[in-house]
Parts: sequence; C-alpha cells; structure tokens
Amino acid sequence: MQHGRPHAFRLLAVSLAVTGTLMMSGCGNDAQERYDDATEALEKARESRNEARENLQAKQDELQALQDKLNKAEEKLEDAREDLRQAEANVNKNVTDEVLFRSIQRKLLNEERFGEAAISVGVSDRVVTLTGTVPDARTHKAALKVASGQSGVKEVVDFLEVTGADGKQKNGGSTQK
Repeated sequence: MQHGRPHAFRLLAVSLAVTGTLMMSGCGNDAQERYDDATEALEKARESRNEARENLQAKQDELQALQDKLNKAEEKLEDAREDLRQAEANVNKNVTDEVLFRSIQRKLLNEERFGEAAISVGVSDRVVTLTGTVPDARTHKAALKVASGQSGVKEVVDFLEVTGADGKQKNGGSTQK
C-alpha cells in the first residue's frame, strides 16, 4: 500500500503542477489581452487628439482670415465715414438759405406725388419751415422727408395741414434733422 501512496502523491503533484501552469498561462493571456487592448485604445486616443488639434488649427486659421476681413471692412467703413464728414463739411460750408430754398422747392414742385399739395417753403439759418396743405398723411410724410433729407438742413419746422374727406386736420411741430 505504501507503494500506491507515493504514486498517488506523485500523480497529485503532477496534476497540481499542470493546473497551476494552465492557470498561470491563462492569466498571462488575459493580462496580455488587456495590455494589447489598452495599447490600442491609447493609440486611437492619440489619433483622435491629433485630429482634433488639426481641426482646431484649421478653425483658428479660418477665424484669423475672417478677423482680417473684418478689420479691412472696418477700415473701409472708417474711410467712408471720414469721406462723409468731409463732404458734409463741404456742403455746410457752401450752403446758403437761398440754395436750400430752391432745392427743396424744386423737388416739391417737380414730384408728381405733390401735385395736389400747396406747400410753401421758407428757410432761415438753414432751418426749413413748411406751411400749406397736403391731401393726406402719406404726402405729409413725404414732404417732411424731402425737406429733412436735403443736405445742409439743420431742422424742419412743420406747419402743414392735412386735408382729407373729413375736413382739415392741423399738423405742426418741428422735426430735427
């Protein structure tokens, strides 16, 4: 019987060794797979980061190009404003009450929409006074626009009366330019 025990003991020892080896090799494969998966995920993350950096740089380049265009447009706008200031200064330097009177009166007489209106224009120190009658609110508004839209006018004083089917409705007041 003693001879059977060492054989069983040896068989048990070999079985344990094989089982241990299999378990360790199995654990080794799991660890290797996890490492390989982690390495692959790291590489993908690096690629994503690099792609995001490239996209960011492209957007920054686009933004800079748009900023450059905006700056040029602002410069052009400022140049146009300066041209406008100079032109207005030139108009104001050369304008007289007589020139304003003739310009406004001519527009009011020559435009067809004022055919039924009886508008008188007065100008003193570049302040235009409109008196008379107009057939409706639309014509009234148009007359004020003609006067206030004339370069060199400081202010428009409105004494126009709107006449319609209901009779007369007096309008009066001042319109700053």
